[in-house]
Amino acid sequence: MMKRKCCLLFFAVLAGIALVVSGIPSVFAQESNKSDKSDEFQLEEVVVTAQKRAENQQKVPIAMDVISGEDLLGTGKNNVDSILRDLSNVLINKSPDGMRVTVRGLADENSPWHDMHVSTPTVAVNIDGAYNSSSAAGQNLFDVERIEVLAGPQSTLYGSNSPGGIVNVVTASPKTDKFATSASVEAGNYSLFNGQVMVNAPIVKDLLAMRLAAQKSKRGSWIDGSDNSQDTDTVRLKTLYQPTQNFSADITLNWSKAKSGGNLGGNVLLFDKQDGHWYTVGGDGSLIEGNKVTNPWTTSGAGGGGPGGANGNATTKGIQGDIAWNTAYGDLTIVPSYSKQESSNYDSAVVGMDGVTTTRQYSENSTEQKGAEVRVASPDDFFFKWIVGGTYYDSDRVNTVDDYDNNGNDQYQNTTENNKALYANVTYPITDSFRGTLGYRRSWDKVGNVETPAKVGNGVTGQDYSNPDYKIGVEYDVAQNSMLYADYATSYRVNAMAVSQTAGNSNKTIPPERLKSYTVGAKNRFFNNKLQVNTSAYFYDYKNKNFEGSEDGRLGGGAPGAPAATINEWDQAYWHTDPDTGQEVYGTDFNNDGDLLDTTNPDDPANLYAGNANQNQLGDITDPWIQQFGDFESYGLDISTDWIITDKDRLSLGLSYIHTKWTNAVVRYYWSWLWASEGKNYDGEENTFSPSWSANATYQHNFQLGSYGTLVPEVDVQYQSKYKLSFSTSLDGLNWQESHYIVNGSLTFNHSSGIWSLNAYIRNATDYAVKTFWMNTAGSYSLGLNDPRTYGAVLSVKF
Repeated sequence: MMKRKCCLLFFAVLAGIALVVSGIPSVFAQESNKSDKSDEFQLEEVVVTAQKRAENQQKVPIAMDVISGEDLLGTGKNNVDSILRDLSNVLINKSPDGMRVTVRGLADENSPWHDMHVSTPTVAVNIDGAYNSSSAAGQNLFDVERIEVLAGPQSTLYGSNSPGGIVNVVTASPKTDKFATSASVEAGNYSLFNGQVMVNAPIVKDLLAMRLAAQKSKRGSWIDGSDNSQDTDTVRLKTLYQPTQNFSADITLNWSKAKSGGNLGGNVLLFDKQDGHWYTVGGDGSLIEGNKVTNPWTTSGAGGGGPGGANGNATTKGIQGDIAWNTAYGDLTIVPSYSKQESSNYDSAVVGMDGVTTTRQYSENSTEQKGAEVRVASPDDFFFKWIVGGTYYDSDRVNTVDDYDNNGNDQYQNTTENNKALYANVTYPITDSFRGTLGYRRSWDKVGNVETPAKVGNGVTGQDYSNPDYKIGVEYDVAQNSMLYADYATSYRVNAMAVSQTAGNSNKTIPPERLKSYTVGAKNRFFNNKLQVNTSAYFYDYKNKNFEGSEDGRLGGGAPGAPAATINEWDQAYWHTDPDTGQEVYGTDFNNDGDLLDTTNPDDPANLYAGNANQNQLGDITDPWIQQFGDFESYGLDISTDWIITDKDRLSLGLSYIHTKWTNAVVRYYWSWLWASEGKNYDGEENTFSPSWSANATYQHNFQLGSYGTLVPEVDVQYQSKYKLSFSTSLDGLNWQESHYIVNGSLTFNHSSGIWSLNAYIRNATDYAVKTFWMNTAGSYSLGLNDPRTYGAVLSVKF
């Protein structure tokens, strides 16, 4: 009851603030009409497709940010991770399996498996309307029209279970009316070279056009003692056939090849904070404090970042369509897609800082994805808005590992995802200024994972789940340039690594994650469209969210934060009481492998008992967890402003506050009666990747240089308060990112002809090391960092 009252009070206060703020525009509009008759400089109208139709961003009742291709042109930003860092409510956490997007503190906690993502993303990245579950989605972006970032669950409009939000990437489409071309060349430190070219060619005017865009990008390594260099070639060919104004077919072919020398900035040596000390891992698993930090981007000497080098190659091919037919009864859209990525990685032998030699391993990954969406939306002149549709998505990922030095380490994993969904949304105008929205989605999700040799049980995990999602919303036009909105939405997320049955126990299933979201917001423009202020407040009630606690309360003498979690069946032979029968037993086949020893293969020679029954045998088995998920709640506020102060000055500000708290997060284990406690309790802990305060500010000034052109300096500053990277509580400092500032700047010259421009930039000017990923598995530590100070120049031309 107290919780409900606090929530109601929270939203009442925020709604009051929104009403006050939204009432201001009409006053300012009246003053503006009296004192300012000029409209030579105004904020442009931004058209988005967040609700599957072209609309003015300020008329869409969704908390969202939009980044235009013009804003990215010439800045050297061509990856989602570098582009979205300017948003206050977004964090990019890189892991060995790729990029993960966190919006409003909803992070993907699942560990990768041999550089492969084994769970559906918390925040999905869609490319031209097609869902892509790969964490490599959004890399190597170029010739982009805009990027839309939608905060919170959008399940009743999209085919993916992504409770954190959606990132929509819209690439530029062919134009049938004119020939156009553009090119850019970028050079920078760390041997950076990035060349891009675009050619738009009408094959038959106003009927058929093609748009070819290509990119070549190379960068050297910035990890001292390792190689994390990148070399990527990408080509995209779009063909548009538009015989009438009511019909169009857009077909896109994609191809890319990437060579990588490391895992996205890791692994680097552990350190507690920027001005703190190194930590290395001793032979017994203990942490040894070292010297002061001088260069945070220094290899740990283990894993993919080791001195021996890690060489990776990935090739991606894909085809995608967008067929639109506008009829008097509705607008039909069909979006089919297919892609396949094949990659390999070789880790050579390396001697780490702890003196331990890692083995040479070769791994291969193959990911095949196919999907389709069919939807029908109301015609533009219909008296209310409606949309109905269905989606289909299927992916199959296979990873194999060949350990040249120890065949016992060879592994195989197959992760599958299948999703089918039907959805419908209706927005009805109750009055001229007040509208209501109802949304519904029913999906059928099946995810699975097979691993050999099995780590837990028979190695088969997954979920087969079906559930509806809902959205109820209202929107109210306070004035011409002011809108209030509020909504309630639900979403869920399934997990391929969920344990279905292990050791004969069916109670070990992880239920799907469930989110209930409450949002109230306002969108406003002041001063004759010169100032935009958008605000949104939210409350998230999250159930069954998966987390990975590295401390679990069990007995054992493992490394800090990683107590021993293994069981030897012979060690229990003379004292164990069967919990089901209550009888004394002399050995227990815990893992049901047919013997009373601990290797998974009964025929393994290591299973031959050769002495004392209390002697430790090879191949101890791991006690699997019953529960490693919990409930948490969060609430927050996002404010974004964009102000054209004069015809030469522009200022953008963003501010986000978030408060998170786990209310039920306890690690429990199947054989809990073997341990000193049933598990570790994380109740009251804050969530990972959730800084309480985040802010960004960007200012630019336009200097007129007569007939030569313009010179535009820009500076942006980003701030984040400290936040946690993992659930470990005994390693505070190592698994926390301290509060910090990041400063970026650029200087752009635009020639008066409009044909060419030159941009010089510097990013992370203070060379600050931000921790983007932390993982501790059984005493094996991984730490990843953001990019160090980078600078360069981009020359762009267009005709």
